[in-house]
Amino acid sequence: MALYEELVGDKIFLTLASFDTKLALTVSYDAFLYSNSRSCGVQKSTRPSHKELTGKLKQALKATENQLSIPIVEPKSFAIDAIELGYSIKEDLRDVLKTILKEIKPEHYAGNRPPERSYKDNIHNAELFAFKWFSTKFDQEVYFKFTFDKSETMWLVSLHEDR
Repeated sequence: MALYEELVGDKIFLTLASFDTKLALTVSYDAFLYSNSRSCGVQKSTRPSHKELTGKLKQALKATENQLSIPIVEPKSFAIDAIELGYSIKEDLRDVLKTILKEIKPEHYAGNRPPERSYKDNIHNAELFAFKWFSTKFDQEVYFKFTFDKSETMWLVSLHEDR
């Protein structure tokens, strides 16, 4: 038995050949799916990039300053989490968001790569951006997740102590 590999354009052809039975199996893969370990597999996505995360954080801060209202995906659970963090959604939310969005850095990204997509009705299929960091505002590790819908409205998914 022998294993041969050949790169042709953007394809890699792997051939497993048996000389005694004169059988060969050839499988082709896109080159970007071929890992350095010489085995086939999907490489981990690098999305979102540092630049993309920086842009999303800036977009969220701008939305916090400019949107008339900031919708919350699950208002009841968000309110419970707000009480646990010690702020009022009605009176403090916008200021809290401005403060934490200035604390968060792209390196604090805690979501999937590529970003997970929402299954909730109002934000169905929107990419979710999650961050975990030590917040000086709350003096503890905090988890924050937000998204933007098709009309570029920012939605709050969660803001709570890191669990």
